[in-house]
Amino acid sequence: MKKLLLFLTVFLFFGFLIAEDVKTGEYDFGDITVTLFEEREPEPEPEKAEEAEPETKEKTKFFYVQPVLGIELGNIAFGTLFNLDIDFLVAQTKRKNNIYLGLDLGMTGAPYYRFITVPLQANITFDFKQKDPNLNYVSLWMSIGAAFNFWVYRDYSGWKGTAVAWRTGLSMIFVNDMVIKIGLDRLPVEKDVHNLRGLYLSLIIALGYRF
Repeated sequence: MKKLLLFLTVFLFFGFLIAEDVKTGEYDFGDITVTLFEEREPEPEPEKAEEAEPETKEKTKFFYVQPVLGIELGNIAFGTLFNLDIDFLVAQTKRKNNIYLGLDLGMTGAPYYRFITVPLQANITFDFKQKDPNLNYVSLWMSIGAAFNFWVYRDYSGWKGTAVAWRTGLSMIFVNDMVIKIGLDRLPVEKDVHNLRGLYLSLIIALGYRF
C-alpha cells in the first residue's frame, strides 16, 4: 500500500510539472528524493564578425618614369614630341596630393623646318588626387631649362646653340597609369631663312604611361 501511495505521489508530481512551471530544487517523497534543475536554453553562438574586405591601399610612388609620345603644333608648324619625365616625391598632403621634383627630357622635331631641339629642363609636378573611379590624378606640371637646337637646312645645318625654354600644362593620370598630357611649349625659334625670330608658343598633345 505504501509503495502504491508513493507511486501515485510521484505520478501526480510529474503531472504537475507538465501543467505548471515549477521552481528548481530538491523534493523529498519519503524514500525518493527528486532534484529538479533549471533547464537552460543553449547560449547562442557569438556571431562571427563579418570579415571586413581588405581595403586596397594605393601605394604612393616614391619616384616615377613617365614617357609620352605626341604632337606639337604652333611655332614649328607641326612637330613630333617625345618627352620623358623622371620625378621624385618630395611632399605629400593629408588629401594624398603629391609634389614631385625631377627632370624633363626628350626631343622635338619639326620635319617642315628640318629642326630638332633637345630640351633639358627641371620639372615640378603637383598631383591632385581625384575621387573618380577611373581617374587617379590630375597633375599640374611646369618645366624650365635649356634647349639644345639643331638645324638640317642647307647652309643652316648643324649646331645652332642653346637657349632658355619652358613648358607647362596639365596631365590626367588614370587608374591604369595611362597618361594624357596637354600643355604649352615655348621653344626658341630663330630662322633667318623664314624671316621668323623670337619665342613662340606651341600646343602639346601626348599620350603615355607612368611607370
